[in-house]
Amino acid sequence: KLATPERVARQKEQQERLGGLVFTPETIPANHLVDLYVEMGETGILSYIKPEQCCSRAQEVHAIKKDPTVSTDSSGMLKLGTKASEPSCEANTELKLRSALQRRNLAIDLAGLMSFDVAEGWTQLLFSHLLR
Repeated sequence: KLATPERVARQKEQQERLGGLVFTPETIPANHLVDLYVEMGETGILSYIKPEQCCSRAQEVHAIKKDPTVSTDSSGMLKLGTKASEPSCEANTELKLRSALQRRNLAIDLAGLMSFDVAEGWTQLLFSHLLR
């Protein structure tokens, strides 16, 4: 996970560097998304992240719910706990998919895996083929 001061510093630097973008809670990538890409960079193991996992910070904050769970401990007693739900967002239209991929590109940039310009260029190429 990315430490909070480091996350804030990287986001501030990114906002200054990418001055043409409007940064709002709806466009900023969720912390869990950035953490997934940071983990990829640290471990060197790449994995596919679905567009539905590319939530905004606002969606992440709204979705933070602890679902109650019941389990048994080693002595057979019932134990009531909580399970955090995985944040997810819709990507079922072109506009929602485009927004999710932009958040993904911002998260990749924050993690230091690829520049936003390169990632966004790839997304633009994919959408140009989609919209033919």
